[in-house]
Amino acid sequence: IGVHGAGFANMVCSMKNAVLVELRQTPHSWDYQLLSTKLGIAYVGVGTTIEHLEPGPAPLSLVEEGLKTAVKLLGEQGPHASDRNAVASTSSSSSSTSPSLRASPPGRH
Repeated sequence: IGVHGAGFANMVCSMKNAVLVELRQTPHSWDYQLLSTKLGIAYVGVGTTIEHLEPGPAPLSLVEEGLKTAVKLLGEQGPHASDRNAVASTSSSSSSTSPSLRASPPGRH
């Protein structure tokens, strides 16, 4: 789990059943979401209002939702899920009181 940035470069050494939880910046940069697809790592994007190269808030409720989603994905993948991938997104929206979640299989991001 972390904010979008070079610190995620170590995901190239991750096991296939890992889950990346990214606090996404605004606008969203697809770099690590796409890399997770190529590596077969599940991805959970937590939408924030953090602008590129700027500090900003990440709503705790969305971070919590993202972590719950990651734990669920880990449970669904099991220890032998090396060729599976999933994507989920949470985002804050002024028009909705709950975060939107989206999950898709590999190649359908």
